[in-house]
Order: sequence, then structure tokens, then C-alpha cells
Amino acid sequence: MKLDASPLVALIVEDEAMIALVMDDLLLAEGFETIRVATEEAAKAQAGKELAVAVVDLLLAKDIAGQRIIAFLRSQSPGLPIVVVTGYAHDAEQADLRGLGGPTIRLHKPAHIDQLATAVWDVLHPRYLAAQLTHRERKEDRI
Repeated sequence: MKLDASPLVALIVEDEAMIALVMDDLLLAEGFETIRVATEEAAKAQAGKELAVAVVDLLLAKDIAGQRIIAFLRSQSPGLPIVVVTGYAHDAEQADLRGLGGPTIRLHKPAHIDQLATAVWDVLHPRYLAAQLTHRERKEDRI
């Protein structure tokens, strides 16, 4: 008997429309249900949902809002896996993720956006792989 589990939900917080659409396509292809938002307020409004993972850009509309979003999401859901996408160098002050908890994986955009699906599965691994992914499939694996 095969269980028909609902898909994992990924929150995408990205204000650049083309990048957000690429992220959306990549995660939909992996079988995720996606919620796309472009502002800090809209991201915070999603905190009560059953999110499996969040993909958060650090810079939204010229405001370093990503850290606040991550802190808020994790205050509502401790240990929420997050993939941070940023154009900032790893050691840039604006990209400092200390004190925001984990698990977290960082991707440099736009250069490594094609690695988003792998990063999402990697950040999910500790929390979900054994317990939940045994009953889930990628869309292209479904008949």
C-alpha cells in the first residue's frame, strides 16, 4: 500500500521576480509545494504554516531583511531548515548569520542558484529524511 502524503512546503522569500520563478520551478520539479513572497511582512505572515524549509534572500528591496525574517521564522518554528541565498561574500558583514540557529545552508546568487534543489535536500536531511521522505516522491517519479 502506498501512502499519498501531501508535498513538503517550501517558502521562497525573494524579491527578484526572475530568480524567484527559477527557484519556484526548481522546487516544484522536486515535488515541493511552494509559497513565493517578496517582502518581509509577507514572509512573516507565512510563519504559522507547516513549512518544511524556507529559502530566504538576505537583501529585499535594498533592505537587509533576511536576518530578521530568519529570526522570526525560527522563533515560530525552531530548527526550521533554511537555505540563504545572497550576493554578498561569505565574510561580508551583511551576510552574518551568527545567532540565527540552524540548520542553514548558504548559496551565492545568481551563480549557484542551479544548486538550490541539492541545497534544500541537504538542509532537510537531518530533520526529515528518515522520518518523512520515505513516503514522498519527486513529481517526475510519480506515475
